[in-house]
Amino acid sequence: MSLTIENLSVGFGQRTILRGINLQLAKASFVGLIGANGSGKSTLLRAISGQIPPQSGSVKINGVDVHAERPLALTQIGYALEPSLLPARLTGHQAIALTRKILNLTAADLSLESLNVQTRLEPLLDQLIGRYSLGTQQKLAISLALIGHPALVIFDESLNGLDPRSALIVKQYLREYVQRQQATVILATHAVGAVERYCDELLIVTEQGTVTHLNPQELEQLRQSEGSMEEALIARIAAP
Repeated sequence: MSLTIENLSVGFGQRTILRGINLQLAKASFVGLIGANGSGKSTLLRAISGQIPPQSGSVKINGVDVHAERPLALTQIGYALEPSLLPARLTGHQAIALTRKILNLTAADLSLESLNVQTRLEPLLDQLIGRYSLGTQQKLAISLALIGHPALVIFDESLNGLDPRSALIVKQYLREYVQRQQATVILATHAVGAVERYCDELLIVTEQGTVTHLNPQELEQLRQSEGSMEEALIARIAAP
């Protein structure tokens, strides 16, 4: 799966939040996304997934323009919904069944079923989603995003609210998913430890509305540099 972004600027109305983004993400890559609160991380992810149109430029998945050819592009994207957007009046099982029906899937996904068991979501799937805790809703949103083995999977701070055990299980699963499906996973997070240990590449949204891309070699150099990675990343977020 290739993700190519060319001269992308995004915002709302006359206000531009992110501008002049050019990058290409490698196939089979676990990509971290970090930045300050309100810097535009969610805006970038929504533009990549086709939820908001660009002010200029393009986003292409395997050569398919996400905005010009949106229906085709969406077949390759999994996006973990915010908990507030999950269907509160459905049970977890019903939400999973509905998603599988939309995607016209019939075969069982034993790997994903195993993830639901490991994160202890499975026993709660008969309950209404509106009664779930935040952490349980996040687990379901993650599971729904992975249905159908999408080539690009996007998580916007989806690990928030997970207990440490479940967060570790999900990160390990995503690491394996990238390799097994040759997919690209983008994880927006404030957890530097997740970036340091699991990610192959890194996108940094700066306070100036630009995006810095660290490829695998550059990210490894940052890991090996003197001082803490946390301090180095904070400096890059604030860099002019």
